[in-house]
Amino acid sequence: MINFHNVLIHHQSEHCVCFFFAASSIIYTQSFTSGSTSSSQCTAWTTFISLLTTGSYTSMAMSGSNDPTGITLTNPTYILGIANALLTSSTYGPVSSNGYSWAVGTCSGGPELTATGTICQCNTGCTVRPCIGNLNWGAINGYTCSASSQPMTVTFT
Repeated sequence: MINFHNVLIHHQSEHCVCFFFAASSIIYTQSFTSGSTSSSQCTAWTTFISLLTTGSYTSMAMSGSNDPTGITLTNPTYILGIANALLTSSTYGPVSSNGYSWAVGTCSGGPELTATGTICQCNTGCTVRPCIGNLNWGAINGYTCSASSQPMTVTFT
């Protein structure tokens, strides 16, 4: 059994939008369906971003069914820069750390987090952009446009 403190569960359409605050972690997790736009996932992403604070984080991870272990950023300065950029809808990076090029920016009016170094581009890697409004919502360890169905998770700790 896993205990989460301050669990907020919000149900939208067919998807359960879950935000977990576990030992100071903020976790976004959503399932994306190939060939479908991501409106409920966008709403969840926007809410998740609003929960980020200018506090201190020691790690940020991106994971999903294509890479359950995921990739992790451990540079606190870069993590705070990413959190602040997401929270303020500004651009950050790319910055290189842990073998990835991390960046935040706006893609078709919505916030994007990527470890590929480029914003609003189709490439292979880890990118989350659920507010793009089309089928190119990103991927974890895969091609980031018209991706296969998959859950994607972003965790700030």
